[in-house]
Amino acid sequence: MEVQFLPVNKKIKVEPGTSLLQAAIDSAIDVNAVCGGNGTCGKCKMLVTKGNIKDYDEIEKQSLTNEELNKGMRLSCRMKIESNCCVIVPEETRKRTTVTKQKKIELDKLSNYGVSIDIGTTSVEACLFDLDKQYSLIQIARNNPQRAYGADVISRISYCNQSVEHLNNLHRLIRECCNELIHDLLAGCGILNEDNLKSNKIEDVNLRNLIYNKIKKCVILGNTTMSHIFLGKSLKGLAKVPFEEINYDIQYLSNDEKQFHMSLEGEIIVLPGIYGHVGSDTLGCILATDFEKQKGINLIIDIGTNGEMVISKDGTMICCSTAAGPAFEGASIYQGMRAMDGAIKGVYIDKQDIRLDVIGEINPSGICGSGIIDAIAELIKEGIIDETGRILTSEETDSSLASRIVNENGMKFILGHSKDGRNIVLTQQDIREVQLAKAAINAGTISLLEAAGVESKDINNIYIAGAFGSNINIDNAIVLGLLPDINRRKFRLIGNGALNGGVTILSGEKTIEEVTIISNKVKHIELANDDGFQKRYIDGINFSHQTSSTAGF
Repeated sequence: MEVQFLPVNKKIKVEPGTSLLQAAIDSAIDVNAVCGGNGTCGKCKMLVTKGNIKDYDEIEKQSLTNEELNKGMRLSCRMKIESNCCVIVPEETRKRTTVTKQKKIELDKLSNYGVSIDIGTTSVEACLFDLDKQYSLIQIARNNPQRAYGADVISRISYCNQSVEHLNNLHRLIRECCNELIHDLLAGCGILNEDNLKSNKIEDVNLRNLIYNKIKKCVILGNTTMSHIFLGKSLKGLAKVPFEEINYDIQYLSNDEKQFHMSLEGEIIVLPGIYGHVGSDTLGCILATDFEKQKGINLIIDIGTNGEMVISKDGTMICCSTAAGPAFEGASIYQGMRAMDGAIKGVYIDKQDIRLDVIGEINPSGICGSGIIDAIAELIKEGIIDETGRILTSEETDSSLASRIVNENGMKFILGHSKDGRNIVLTQQDIREVQLAKAAINAGTISLLEAAGVESKDINNIYIAGAFGSNINIDNAIVLGLLPDINRRKFRLIGNGALNGGVTILSGEKTIEEVTIISNKVKHIELANDDGFQKRYIDGINFSHQTSSTAGF
């Protein structure tokens, strides 16, 4: 059977009975299948224009609207290929790379460069650093291609531990992703693009190699699972507590086999994890903030699929991690997306109207993490969502926005409309996903404060890193119970702290010897062994402010 994917113009031959999702993955198409192909996230939609026998199962009927069903939309994980097919891949699936910071440079003014790459469970972000002039040129992000095999680290660990072939598959995917990011970094700042290639008499491949040769160093950071997959190392030691056979040493890789788009003499440095699921991404946040040198009581909260926290008390550092899930990165949200053009990043209710802050100042096509927090917090304040997280019916609320509440395959609140008139909504399930995620972050933070014997009111600085970049509204995060209710001036938004930590290595601000010493100084507490964690987690699910005799949330 042959499957043609448009508009990416890819064709692949598959055996009868192959899922459409697997065909797309095998064609190197990035598919938003955060549930790992279980049919529960509803995000792997594709429009089948030829070869669709429309044998919809109950999962598809629940996930797709009647209009989508009539058009021929399918969940690619549920459709089995039984004949030749023509498939249109949705635009949001094809927009994989997002440029967050950018400077243009001329081809004849090349320096030597380094790359910092943060491998997250949901997204992979990279930065190009000028080693000669000592500044960052461009920062970009794209979806982690492994997400088709599960939204969280537990799913990836389970998949990889099934066979060596599975581990090698994810290892290959992330290596290819890092290579593509290096290419996109060079293209994004104008060094490597079609105009340059066409305007030079040198053959394309030679010019590319000449440019790639300017990449002299690459620093890799990530949570422990992502780092091990990048290295192709077994994940069996991460499958249970206590964690065994885990590598916490700095790893050096050479590029003599031309595995990476960089100099053959280039050096790839994989920074060490700290312990368990607390990886080098957390170490990067410590490096970026000079955390080990700070006086008083300071806290880092790295909000991502794997939430990680570090507290310092006059230089003594303690860390922990908690499985928050991908809600704050948009991955488990009905219309969730990364912070890119078309994403709602802010929501404001002003009297009888809703104002949306959309990246790119265009019609919304979905909502990212900061927008999700704003939407829920504003609807709580408006009396449309109660403290248990339930969306009230239009009859139960006296809000002037009650007409936006609809019950279509579950309760939803209409935030706005896309360019094609599609409703952009917040669903009841979205709220439940956020409740679980924020409860995990909340409980982990309280556990860390108690381990240090301090209260939240004692904190001097809280550094917020991860999923939100610099967009999070602190007041609204506090309304949800995600962050402690303390003086707002104590919060510091550091964006991707892990990536910035990698830059401290590239710039020479931190030496490898210093990194090793700092990593070994951090103590770790395992929340799975904390008898109070589960109670704190359950107590943190509702949206009422949490209280603790020690933590003071």
